[in-house]
Amino acid sequence: MFALVKAPQEVLAASVVGLDWYEIGPTDPRGWTAVWCPDPDDLSDAELDAVLGEWDVVTVAADWNDVVHASVRLDGHVTQGYAPWKAEAIGMTEVAVVLVEHFVEVASVSVEAREAVWAVDRFLTEIPDVPVLVQSLTFRLRWGATAAPQMTSAVLLHPRVSAASSGVVEMGARSTGPVQVTALDGGWTVHQLSRGEGAESVARIGSEFVAPDQVVVLLQRGPGAARVELHQGDRPLGAVTWDGWIHSEELGGWPAELVRVFSPADGPRLDVAEVAAAVEGLGPGDPLRRMTDLLDIPDRAVVLLDGPGVATYDETRGEVGALRFGMAAGRNTSAVQPWEMPLWAHVLWATATTVVMLFCLVVLLVFVEVLVTDGASWDEPSALPEDYGLTAVFGVLTPLLVWGTVRRWRRVGRVRRDSR
Repeated sequence: MFALVKAPQEVLAASVVGLDWYEIGPTDPRGWTAVWCPDPDDLSDAELDAVLGEWDVVTVAADWNDVVHASVRLDGHVTQGYAPWKAEAIGMTEVAVVLVEHFVEVASVSVEAREAVWAVDRFLTEIPDVPVLVQSLTFRLRWGATAAPQMTSAVLLHPRVSAASSGVVEMGARSTGPVQVTALDGGWTVHQLSRGEGAESVARIGSEFVAPDQVVVLLQRGPGAARVELHQGDRPLGAVTWDGWIHSEELGGWPAELVRVFSPADGPRLDVAEVAAAVEGLGPGDPLRRMTDLLDIPDRAVVLLDGPGVATYDETRGEVGALRFGMAAGRNTSAVQPWEMPLWAHVLWATATTVVMLFCLVVLLVFVEVLVTDGASWDEPSALPEDYGLTAVFGVLTPLLVWGTVRRWRRVGRVRRDSR
């Protein structure tokens, strides 16, 4: 649901703190603040009241049947409408009139006002996608910021822990397109992603199958915005966006985690208060650079982020397919995280592999006997063409299962030793 509320950002932040998720924009000069939160059907009455309160408010939402609902409450007077997809709308013209009268500073009888009402009414009745609808209303009604800035550039970087983990991070970065790769000081490697938007999923993919102590850092830039996201192994440490918006998923006590992960082993520990101030973006200058300086991330990473068309990279590496990335991730997970599956599961898996291998071995021996005796052992006049084909199939499959069985039982032994 989208709500445009006439209340300060900090007041709304305190009011909606109990919601599962929310995004609250900066308050515009006229006192209106944009809020994105779960749809009304997913909120209790108390949660919905936390968003709407007693303030003047404009709400736009769509239900499961793609019916768009719009409501305006001004000075206690409520105007509502709804528009089923490809069906006649009810009350949307009245909503459009109220919106234009309040937000567009033109005479209500002017041609411009009639055109604005026609345009807003058309938006409300013909656009079922709420974000697109809000974007159109924002332009026509001259609202302030109703959506957070989009990130336009991104780099993914990591220090080297092992060749396998570094390879998985790189293939995760290359899973959405070609990347430019550069080796930095201190053993860091940076990958410039092909696009800034959607880089969060690339960071999660790249950190999902790496060693538990592998750190992965995502840096992003957008118009008037910057963002840092950090992972250790498959565990997200936290993220912060400096764009004037409050993002509920980025709130929490993760500065202490940064102190634990990034404090040098042979030097003084980072100060939690200093890290928290950097996360909050307090102080002058670029908050992204202050954060990277604090975490001892090489300066050139920010240079490469800010100058994608100017800064030079070592080389460009092409896109990789999902199969190749999955194979690399599987190999690395098996190498660095074999203990995550309990011992009994390893024993069960090894036993099942052994049973299948023995079955295939017996079948192979039977078909070999048929070929050697030319069918006589099974009272056949001669060996049939399918006997030759199945012998070839099981002749390939059985050695692979023998190899797999040996690997599974070796894994059981390693897990048993590690669990002692």
